[in-house]
Amino acid sequence: MGMDLNAGGHLTHGKSVNQSGKWFKPVAYTVRKQDQIIDYDDLAEIALECRPKLIIAGGSAYSRVIDFARFREVADSVGAYLMVGHGPLSPAWWPPGYFPARCRTPTW
Repeated sequence: MGMDLNAGGHLTHGKSVNQSGKWFKPVAYTVRKQDQIIDYDDLAEIALECRPKLIIAGGSAYSRVIDFARFREVADSVGAYLMVGHGPLSPAWWPPGYFPARCRTPTW
C-alpha cells in the first residue's frame, strides 16, 4: 500500500508500469482535495479493508510533514510492516515518530 502517484507517490510504490506493480497487488492512499494533506482516516479505512502486508509512508513529490506515528498506528492495526520511503530527506528533517518504521529507504 503506497501513496498514489498523482498525490506525490513514487513509481516504485506500486504503479502498474513498474515491476513492483506487476509483482504485487498495489493499493493506493491519497490526499484530501481541499488541502493536499494525506487523509489519514481514509488511509486507515483502506488498510482495514485491504489488509496490506506492507504500508509505504512517503513519496517522491510530497512536500508536507508526514505523521509517521499515525502510519505506525495504522500498520499495527492491520498487522502490516511499515516502510518509510524518504528519498533525499535529511535526518535533520525527520519528524517525531519517524523511527518506529521497520524499514527506511534513503537515497543520500
